[in-house]
Amino acid sequence: MRTEFGYIRRSSYKQLENNSVELQKTRIREFANRKGLIVPDEFLFIEDATSAFSKRASQRKELMRLKHRMIESNVSCVIFSEISRMDRTAYTFVQDFYLPLSRHMTDLEVFTTDADDSWDPNNPQVQLALLLFRQESEIKSERALGCLMSVLENETVKRPGSSVPYG
Repeated sequence: MRTEFGYIRRSSYKQLENNSVELQKTRIREFANRKGLIVPDEFLFIEDATSAFSKRASQRKELMRLKHRMIESNVSCVIFSEISRMDRTAYTFVQDFYLPLSRHMTDLEVFTTDADDSWDPNNPQVQLALLLFRQESEIKSERALGCLMSVLENETVKRPGSSVPYG
């Protein structure tokens, strides 16, 4: 069995209670087992509370640490739970991680647990998935900003509650 890397990303602290990391770890290990691979704990990189929409791939510490570790160890395979864990900008993962790494490692293999074949950024289905994840994040961002703006623009000024005569 070959030893390979795994990458897990938890988007926000809101996901602390939904077992996101454990679910991703389980999916990665099950996939590795099906492929005859091993992903030990020390080969799992966990990016905690990091947005892949507002942060470029090059700004994600664990992803960049993974890239350097792959080059140092000459281990050319990494497994992600799904495409949305890689990127939500539709391009920075390819620009900041995949292409530079593929120049160092001609045998680079990137997998997601929901596909048997190696991940290919030139595959139209992959490109569409990246664009859809970006759109989903844009919609969520716009919705959150709209909600904040409506609260700030509310004409009635609300004072914090307190008992008389304080406040």
